[in-house]
Amino acid sequence: MGEYPKEGEHVKTEYGPATISHIRKKEVYVILESGPLQGQKIPLPISSISTLITPEDVSKKVIRFDKPQKIPMRTKDLMNTKIHKQKCIDSLRFGLVPNEYIEQLTFGFEDLEKWMLSTFPDSNQSRNQVVHQIVGRFGEGKSHTMSVIRHLAMREGYLVARVEVDGNRVSLSNPQSFLYSLLNALSGKNLKPVMPLLNLYLKAIYKGSSAPTVVPHGVNKNDRIEIMYNLIQRLESYGYIEHLDYLLDLVLTCSDEMTATEVKADIVEATKDRIHPWSIRLYPMIGKTVVDRPRDFVECIVGTAIVATLAGYKGLIVTIDEFEVESALLAPKDKIRAKDTLNLLSKYLVGSTEYPNSSLGIYFATVPEEVSELKELIDILVDGSDGKTYTIQAFEEWNSNSSEQVSVAKRIHEIYKESYSCNHYSDLDIVSRLDSEIDKMDLYDSGGIRSFMKQYIGLLDSLYGPPFGTDI
Repeated sequence: MGEYPKEGEHVKTEYGPATISHIRKKEVYVILESGPLQGQKIPLPISSISTLITPEDVSKKVIRFDKPQKIPMRTKDLMNTKIHKQKCIDSLRFGLVPNEYIEQLTFGFEDLEKWMLSTFPDSNQSRNQVVHQIVGRFGEGKSHTMSVIRHLAMREGYLVARVEVDGNRVSLSNPQSFLYSLLNALSGKNLKPVMPLLNLYLKAIYKGSSAPTVVPHGVNKNDRIEIMYNLIQRLESYGYIEHLDYLLDLVLTCSDEMTATEVKADIVEATKDRIHPWSIRLYPMIGKTVVDRPRDFVECIVGTAIVATLAGYKGLIVTIDEFEVESALLAPKDKIRAKDTLNLLSKYLVGSTEYPNSSLGIYFATVPEEVSELKELIDILVDGSDGKTYTIQAFEEWNSNSSEQVSVAKRIHEIYKESYSCNHYSDLDIVSRLDSEIDKMDLYDSGGIRSFMKQYIGLLDSLYGPPFGTDI
């Protein structure tokens, strides 16, 4: 931008015209003025905002967006369908399956679905927190299986969250960064994608639910979940949420953009005319004292699961991927911290802590050959919570005698044809080509199933020509 943006100014964004609500360091929070996200407040990098729009330009822009050229519904649906299918094929080029195609393009989906549905926590049980693990070799679909878990959990009415650990920035040895990644990835039916955790608290509040108690009264420790819930409820009753939501979200999600002290000062200043400053209580979700961080971590996870049930969800499902990286890359000191966190989580799962029960399911993705202290702790978590282990069967080779493999191959071929409007080959032709041209020796260049998907799309490209060539 030519000049530094100011609050209240109208700007152009990749989502359309918007008004700047708040500015924080290198980010701005804008309220979108049109399109499918109209009225929502989202954070954007300052660098992504183009030149300022004059009021006259804004008026023209809004009119253009509010009154788009009419497109016949059938044509519009056809365009959307084609775009989605092209995105599906592009994902398959990398061995990935988009969420909307999970049920169609997952080998063994029915068996996998049956197993997974049997592992979800039942909120009606007395002790209902459980850990499971997904075991598989590299490239055999652990991450895809985690996607299936989240897909089914959302379908069944659970709140879901995902995180990929990297043994560095995102690690169980650093609860704050781990939770920041996890809590910003919350998803659920009718949950807003922007500031989802704050939206979850508000859903529970609007249902009339009282603040949950995570830390029993009498314990010499602040109950951060209860305190934050009460603060959000109070600010909402005074009509301050719309103006302070981004501040509350920073604390809830363990962001390091501002300290809790700075956030509290801003809230006090904004509400001093109606709320006494001494009544504003707010603490960081993860404290500064290293020895207390495992407790803070477990309280955040348990508290989020409880708030999820108060908001109308069946519970919280968490998937933790790439755990073998955690075991391999953590420094000795950090491994001790990660072990402390897992040990306390283990005690909670077996009912040996003062924390309340919650509807909580945690899924770790691991590799079969991994031998480490952290992996042993995952095994203990699974056994102690009566969890289960799902082992992904390696994809050894293409087999045209497998009705399931042929069925998935036909579905992919159909999606490909509809994506690029081509129809030169029959399904029988494609199966025959797969029999003769898939090189079994290359299957483990990047894992069996992933390599097969990539090679199969490559085969279709070679038969039909470049996706955007003149023949298509």
